[in-house]
Amino acid sequence: MLYGPVGFTDFWDESGFTSSQVIEALGALSGDVVVRLNSGGGIAMEGSAIHNALKRHDGRVVVKIDAIAASAASLIAMAGDEIEMPLGTLLMIHEPSGMTLGPADDHRRTAGVLDTMTGVFAQVYADRTGLSEKEIRQMMKDETWMAPQEALANGFATSVSEHAPTASMADATFDYRSYAKAPDRLKRLAGERKAMGLPMVAVAAAPHIFGFVEVRFRSEKRAEEVARHVVDQKVTALFNEAMKTRGDGMAPQLGMTEAVEADVLSKANEIGKDLK
Repeated sequence: MLYGPVGFTDFWDESGFTSSQVIEALGALSGDVVVRLNSGGGIAMEGSAIHNALKRHDGRVVVKIDAIAASAASLIAMAGDEIEMPLGTLLMIHEPSGMTLGPADDHRRTAGVLDTMTGVFAQVYADRTGLSEKEIRQMMKDETWMAPQEALANGFATSVSEHAPTASMADATFDYRSYAKAPDRLKRLAGERKAMGLPMVAVAAAPHIFGFVEVRFRSEKRAEEVARHVVDQKVTALFNEAMKTRGDGMAPQLGMTEAVEADVLSKANEIGKDLK
């Protein structure tokens, strides 16, 4: 069951999955497998790695989209020999996006990487659906959301079922406001999430803050309180200080600098000086 963000675990409710977890799970299985998928997306290359792991599996792969398969999750869905979408579910494809901190050359390198990723992913969708790569790339540029019947007609699904065995809510850990054309009901759902208003990468950084405070003060309960405060109040600091791009510019490297550590320690001392 692949529920939550692709490529990391959500700090608030521990949903999410990574390619290493999926590869390890598949290594313990043989024969046919059923993948239940409900994800608003995540890290594109993690989705690609999971897609390839499923394609290499030695049995048939049946993908059942329980509520939503958007962005990186839609790439995972394409690995299915069968792709089932019950009525009321959604699938979305779009161009991958990224973030770069640095001078102009760094941004140009990131743009080049994103262009390459778009082409590679378009080939996956084209191979699955039978549509031309040109058609797929336009659908990706348009950020195309598909109901089950549309996905079936376009080749992104192999069957539409009348009802899901158990009704599932769309992945509630994802902030769908980051998508330009997300349905209104998903944008409203984003407003109700525990990490209200936080960008996905800021939520991903929360465990790093938690771990730092827990080691420093040896208090799990206080560490969670401090981590929540800093993530809520210091999103800008998390982006400007804690996010460092990897050498290839493809994804943010999550970490903490001395400036952020100092802020965490200051806030921890404000909340409880008896933690040392």
